[in-house]
Amino acid sequence: MANDVAVVRSADARCSHPGPVKIMTLLIGVLATLVVGVLTQAARAGEPAKAGAHGYDPAGYYVGLFEEKSNITPPRIILGPQGVPLVKYGAQGYHNNPVTAAQYGLWAYGRFLHDHDARHRAIVLRVADWLVATQRHDRWFYDFNGDVSGVALHKPWTSAMAQGQAMSLLERAYRLTGDERYRTAALHGLVPLRITVDDGGLKRCFFGNCSLPFLEEAPTTPPSYILNGFMFTLVGLYDLASIAPKSEALPMYTAARRTLDVALPRYDVDGLASYDLTHLTVRGDHEPTIATPSYQAVHIYLLRALDSIKHGSRLERYANRWEKGVARGVAVHHRGRIWQAAALMMAALIALALVVTRLRRLTRLRSAA
Repeated sequence: MANDVAVVRSADARCSHPGPVKIMTLLIGVLATLVVGVLTQAARAGEPAKAGAHGYDPAGYYVGLFEEKSNITPPRIILGPQGVPLVKYGAQGYHNNPVTAAQYGLWAYGRFLHDHDARHRAIVLRVADWLVATQRHDRWFYDFNGDVSGVALHKPWTSAMAQGQAMSLLERAYRLTGDERYRTAALHGLVPLRITVDDGGLKRCFFGNCSLPFLEEAPTTPPSYILNGFMFTLVGLYDLASIAPKSEALPMYTAARRTLDVALPRYDVDGLASYDLTHLTVRGDHEPTIATPSYQAVHIYLLRALDSIKHGSRLERYANRWEKGVARGVAVHHRGRIWQAAALMMAALIALALVVTRLRRLTRLRSAA
């Protein structure tokens, strides 16, 4: 009877505790899933970004990649009671940002072109109406404090990028409706772009050369010369010129485009783009602020969009150069993720071997009992 009981116990143990081989198979499956996940993320990181807008059309999609989702990303960016984004700025709380608002409207315009959904058209016009209502002294203001590279911007302040992206949205709202309010507001937006920063506007002489106007995203003193904001302003001028050909928009665009051609070499840092030129104006003894990967992509697709309007070898050259620089950085990142996956696999295999050894020992002890 005692032997029978021992046999039953041994059988129960085999049924209730999976054997080492089964445990090993299960753990290897989990390990493989983890490693595949890491390698898949690395592979995705290595995919080239389809940055670029060839054949840019003011009546068509805005520059950049077509996005399924908007820039409303709570809790950082929420939709306010007026149907316009509110952005949280730390202890300063939530505030309207004219660039964020315009980008929300431009996203909706792209969605409307894609799906002809009346809800997206309504967003375009809601934001355009908000821009018309909130324009003061020909400007869209920021009612919170900011800074660029440690240089303070005290509220209320304005931005050439805000003027430019507002123009781009208002131009599209005008095309949708023919409502003259939108075109008039966009034309008023030109005013601060004609006035120097010293006189309360947003135009600068690029490194003292007044034949090269630079339109400042952040009108800091000393100058910051933020590249992406300047190029977004150029796009806005071009968009406005398409519905107001007799205005100053096109001559202003042409003059600023010449500045861009001359300025690009200053932004190049070993094959990557600097976000701004504060290392030359604010922090002369510091390293350049290399743009993040997302801003590198922004620079590239803006250059391609502007180059598609009028081809210039320098714009294409730097778009290609910075694209290759980003690809090199991605390749390094990709290799790092592969080594990370290899290290994870090795650590997991060691742990697995210890677990299997322990399980075998326990199985032998139960069999002996």
